Amino acid sequence: METLLKDIRYGVRILLKRPAFTAVAVITLALGIGANTAIFSVLYAVLLRPLPYPDADRIVRIDETEGTGGMGVSPPNFLDFRQQNGSFENIAAYSGGSLILTGGSEPLRIQSAEVSHDLFPVLGVSPLLGRTFSPDDERDEQNHVAILGFGLWQRRFGGDRQLVGKQITLDSKSYLVVGIMPPQFEFPIQTERVELWLPLVLTGNMSELRGAHYLDVVGRMKANVSLTQAHADTELIASRIAQQFPKLVPGKTMVVPLKKDLVGEVRPYLLMLAGAVALVLLIATANVASLMLARAAERQKEIALRRALGAGRFRLLRQLLAESFTLSLIGGSLGVLLAVWGTELLISIGPADVPRLQTAHFNIPVFIFALLISLLCGLLFGLAPAWRSPAFDLYSTLKEGEGRTTTAPRQSLRKALVIAEVTLALVLLCGAGLLIRTLLKLNAVPPGFDPEKVLVAEVVLPKTKYPNDARQTAFFQELLVRIKSLPEVESAGGTSNLPMSGTNMVFLASVEGSPNGPLPASFRSISSDYLRTMGIPLIKGRSFDDRDTASAPSVVVVNESMARQIAPGEEAIGKRIKHGFKNQISEVVGVVGDVKYAGLDKETKPEMYAPLAQRPWPFLRVVVRAKSDPMNLAAAIRNELRAIDKDQPVDKITTMNAMVSASVAPRRFYMQMLGGFASLAFILASIGIYGVVSYSVAQRTREIGIRMALGARQNDVLRLVLAEGLTLTVVGLGLGLAGAFAATRVLRNLLFEVNPTDPVTFIVFSLLLGTVALLASYFPARRATKVDPLVALRYE
Repeated sequence: METLLKDIRYGVRILLKRPAFTAVAVITLALGIGANTAIFSVLYAVLLRPLPYPDADRIVRIDETEGTGGMGVSPPNFLDFRQQNGSFENIAAYSGGSLILTGGSEPLRIQSAEVSHDLFPVLGVSPLLGRTFSPDDERDEQNHVAILGFGLWQRRFGGDRQLVGKQITLDSKSYLVVGIMPPQFEFPIQTERVELWLPLVLTGNMSELRGAHYLDVVGRMKANVSLTQAHADTELIASRIAQQFPKLVPGKTMVVPLKKDLVGEVRPYLLMLAGAVALVLLIATANVASLMLARAAERQKEIALRRALGAGRFRLLRQLLAESFTLSLIGGSLGVLLAVWGTELLISIGPADVPRLQTAHFNIPVFIFALLISLLCGLLFGLAPAWRSPAFDLYSTLKEGEGRTTTAPRQSLRKALVIAEVTLALVLLCGAGLLIRTLLKLNAVPPGFDPEKVLVAEVVLPKTKYPNDARQTAFFQELLVRIKSLPEVESAGGTSNLPMSGTNMVFLASVEGSPNGPLPASFRSISSDYLRTMGIPLIKGRSFDDRDTASAPSVVVVNESMARQIAPGEEAIGKRIKHGFKNQISEVVGVVGDVKYAGLDKETKPEMYAPLAQRPWPFLRVVVRAKSDPMNLAAAIRNELRAIDKDQPVDKITTMNAMVSASVAPRRFYMQMLGGFASLAFILASIGIYGVVSYSVAQRTREIGIRMALGARQNDVLRLVLAEGLTLTVVGLGLGLAGAFAATRVLRNLLFEVNPTDPVTFIVFSLLLGTVALLASYFPARRATKVDPLVALRYE
């Protein structure tokens, strides 16, 4: 141990004697290790960290399915699964929603979930205070009980332990608080955290709900049951139900581990980022290894002297590796500091659809990871120079004078490292280039509306206070009239579903008298000024106006895509469409332009719009076109809403531009990350080329001097040195193109109208990297042409 400490102290002194070398190596390692540690902290939080429930690997999600994706479970099917299965300890169902909490200074909308009493036993979680739900709580609709989340309890009620057993007001109804959940409890795990749980009350005629697949279902498998057995059990139950209700039940199920279901969509993309940042670390390690090889060549006399004084091969290896590990640990320590900042940056710019991203932080597993990769880097970049340094001829080295050694190791290994750096850098650059092209193409897609200066806000009316269509319609009409009267408002409207919101409602629609079958069409209930406010163009016919009242004949407006399908080669206006649960018949009075509701990269589907007065809803997305900055209207809209109902909050106030931007946020995030890693790799590879060529020039000073003494011109020397750098670059580019051709296929799902092997991207970034490599070779080559033959020969 004492000898090891001596080696470390000596290594530190050696590093301090070469501050420039040490600084470059430490910064290079810090960037590589820091980036990898930051990404790992996200990977650990999202993919690796177990779910916060006991034996979480036994908890699964159960879905009915008609294809590859789940469609939810209908209430009666859920009851059948729960009663007939033999593979689960418990099966529970839940459904999300929101409620308005009043009684404080301001009304507050709370994300809620209606859950069956089995949910908490399935998760294996007990309340901090009070109790969870019992079967009796979900049998009576009048028995209003609630469980609060820890954060809501602290924030709204000051952590009052006497709150259990007291009443709170939700949606104008009194609820008895029966429990408070622990601080870390979260379920469902989603973007907007659920902080309130109510009993799931399933009432009514269950036979009418067989086709309503809206419940999310989870189960805890028995200890001796495998996932395959559990799936076979649910399939058997589903097939029995499908025999009784073939038109309402698909007869197929999916049973997926809850954690896999939670992270399934983002997993491949996070692993892609992990792979990209690992390539950056390899490039950084190759750069430091190249530096260490050059430094080992300069220390040959020192090492030869130590051998002459009796140091054995193993003793020299241990000394040199101690220096490498010391350097890597210093770089790793600085990298950890960068990782802490980098993790916060990733959280701030990460897309909202990455589950548990907000929980990423520096912890013990992340620290162990940083330590391990630091030690691994130290071994990788230290092993080659440490192994080769004792292998040279002792007599020849000591016989050389004070000039440059001629026994320096051959540069083949350093050249191989540079080729690897260029190869990996080009792979990352091509991947980033494909994502950049995708974003440019997405930004060029017309959304079908004008998002500039449009404010959006969500208003959801509680059914207890606004129980019928007439009261809901009157509320929204008064709200829109008040908003339109504001001086900074150009126009205002409302809709049941906004573009880019991620919500949709689909009905089957068919033309009356047509032999063609029904087609699925997205449905929107809108106010008369919605189309004008959003800038959606009217192509034919008319929009809605004051004549389209609740008592007037039912009418709809369709988009161009639907018009082409319901009336191919004919006039769509005047067609009568049967749609909705009650097969309502409406006349088409207008055709509007297509709108990218699902996203800029999604195909436009058939859509129809109905007047809000004829198809009222308890929720409305208000859209307001402002004369200047739309966010300046937020406070005024809140005031107008309070003037109508002081207990009604306005939710999710944002701009339409922000929603369009959010629709491409995942692609933008991955592009930023991959682009950042590619830029870092690009810089490191350029430095690597510069370092190899510079070192080659320094080692070949005598040769260059002889060539010039024998008549070589400066251009001859320039070509000679440039050829070395360009040869390395061309080989690296060739290998890089082959690697990019294979690697960029993993980006296929992130690309839009761009081929994973797009030749334009590959050529552009190959030329870019080749040009910078040429410049990196040019400067040391230019320096070589300035060599004075007499000075060079005298020096050698």
